[in-house]
Amino acid sequence: MSSAAGARQGTIAYASFPPAGDAQLYAIDASGGRTTRLIRHAGGDSEPSWSPDGRRIAFTSTSSNSIQGLFVANADGSAIRQLTRHRTSRDAPFLDAHPRWSPDGRRLLFHRYRNNRTTLYLVNADGSAVRRIGSGFEPAWSPDGSRIAFADRIGQFGKYDLYVANPDGTARQRITRNSVNDNDPDWSPDGLRLVFESNRNENTDVYTIRLDGRDERRLTWARGHDVSPVWSPNGRWIAFASRRVRAQFDIWVMNADGSDQTPLTRDPISQDAQPAWRPAR
Repeated sequence: MSSAAGARQGTIAYASFPPAGDAQLYAIDASGGRTTRLIRHAGGDSEPSWSPDGRRIAFTSTSSNSIQGLFVANADGSAIRQLTRHRTSRDAPFLDAHPRWSPDGRRLLFHRYRNNRTTLYLVNADGSAVRRIGSGFEPAWSPDGSRIAFADRIGQFGKYDLYVANPDGTARQRITRNSVNDNDPDWSPDGLRLVFESNRNENTDVYTIRLDGRDERRLTWARGHDVSPVWSPNGRWIAFASRRVRAQFDIWVMNADGSDQTPLTRDPISQDAQPAWRPAR
């Protein structure tokens, strides 16, 4: 273990996708330590998101009878509660995904995929008051809860760019303008930058950018896709999923400047993706 790995602190939740069977949620020590299963639930569980106090986990799940929705559970896997519920199918997919807690822990932001469109919604943490706030994809809250970031596109076949807006969807501001897809933003803890993935140069890599669209920095350069970046609570590190070594995605961690890129998981069979760093308690 490198000295940098030994210095990393915290827990990273992620989804593990086996070649057959349902996806499951796990957690690993950010230093590269032990792995534990988080949720035992009848369904394919993915896209974990920690509550601000680190005591609960939101996730998306689809059951064997094609009932899909968002769920919340305690961090030990107990008290599982379904927040949204609907039927989905291969021919008519209907998916609530990418849940993200508001900083005060009262609401969840997510996107809904239906009829080949993605729309942003808010829901209270108890499942009440589901409310549409506009088009968008893969949203994230600012640290102070005053703004949201997300990806969106103009037209059904346009490329995704990054936007920020008020939590009710008003006052949209476009951050990137590219002929490629910029997706999956996450706010730095100081609220000054976004980290995101972009499929430039026929490869998906991790970038950061200021909210005014300036000072864009590329952090990963390896052959193989690097996706789903998230900042650590102290802003020192970024976790992401990468398939640079083998055919499978693994969870990796790097310093916030892109240095010391290190794999945390090395599953020879399953795909490990969608990291979520547990808030400091």
